[in-house]
Amino acid sequence: MTTKSIPTGHATDKPKKPYPDFPLYAHRNGQWAKKIAGKTRFFGLWADPKAANELFKANYDALKNGRPPDTTTGDLTVGNLVAEFLTVKSARVHSGDITPRTLAEYEEVVVKARDVLGPRRLVETLKPADFEKLRAAFAETHGPYRLAGDIQRARTMFKFCDEQFSIRVAFGASFKKPSAAAMRRVKRSKMIDAETINALLALASPIFRAMMLLGINCGFGNSDCATIKWADLDLDRGWHNFPRPKTGKDRRCPLWAETVKALRKLDRSRELVFTTSKGNSWARRVSHDPVSQEFAKLLRLVGRHRPGLGFYSLRHMFQTVGNKSGLTQATSHIMGHMPATNDMPANYQQMTWDDQLRTVVKHVQDWLTDARTLGQRFEQASGENGQALASSLSES
Repeated sequence: MTTKSIPTGHATDKPKKPYPDFPLYAHRNGQWAKKIAGKTRFFGLWADPKAANELFKANYDALKNGRPPDTTTGDLTVGNLVAEFLTVKSARVHSGDITPRTLAEYEEVVVKARDVLGPRRLVETLKPADFEKLRAAFAETHGPYRLAGDIQRARTMFKFCDEQFSIRVAFGASFKKPSAAAMRRVKRSKMIDAETINALLALASPIFRAMMLLGINCGFGNSDCATIKWADLDLDRGWHNFPRPKTGKDRRCPLWAETVKALRKLDRSRELVFTTSKGNSWARRVSHDPVSQEFAKLLRLVGRHRPGLGFYSLRHMFQTVGNKSGLTQATSHIMGHMPATNDMPANYQQMTWDDQLRTVVKHVQDWLTDARTLGQRFEQASGENGQALASSLSES
């Protein structure tokens, strides 16, 4: 079993074995792997070869004989469960049911769950106190939005455990997503005003300025910018036709003249629209997101850096301001949102009129251009030193 799709950025970063007789190889999906009994099995992230080797040794005999761990004797460990879960999810990347990015998100969460709960811990012995500990570990590094995703993905793995091995765990009352009030507070913290956006645009390097314009013009997030190709853009007509990477949902959006102009300044010799000076992609790695880090640099330059504020805030603001046009369905189309399963009118609708899409992006553009003052001040003050600083960014 191999995957057809390569999570962007992994291929060029593939590590060597930590020592010559290390039994696993670095698979292009970002995990250590080995073919056992004719099937490629995955044992954990490149960043932790020791844990991957331990998981391999614990599972090898069972996998060599073509069977999962013998759950009839109650010996399913957390490490075994993680290995089985990621193998199934990797197969779904191969079949096109989920994206490499979704696999990476699952992987990050379940590997952390394995490390916190203990790879050799028997699943059937897990108690609510263990899940309180796991939730606290998630919360140490992630805010409420990411925490909600962490908890949901962990629950998905243990639901798989119930369905696959007939072992059900007791999460307890604490292993829940953050409250609605906490989510609203975070949403407010993600808001970025038009004056700040203009200031950042004034200092950004050409490549990052184009990224930011796609963020506020089209509601693009980090992954959108990292994966969009020139073939997805029609600069002559001023449109993009780029399905959302996370869901595959079709979407299109008219581009501002300013956005087209910024994109035309970029090198078009590579397939991806955005690459670093070294030819690498801007895709998020396990613990490194170059788009977020670049945005943080700019926020610090203008004195606006704070927790919760990041590149994805541009997407939040596009939706917030775009909805104020009154054309919420057109805004959702541009965002690439999937309609709710019970939203029959949205499910049946096949097209949103182009003039509605233009109205939405014009509404957002007017909101942005009405607040140019701060951006112009930074641009005038930057001079040669500021331009040199801006050009030095994005060279990671």
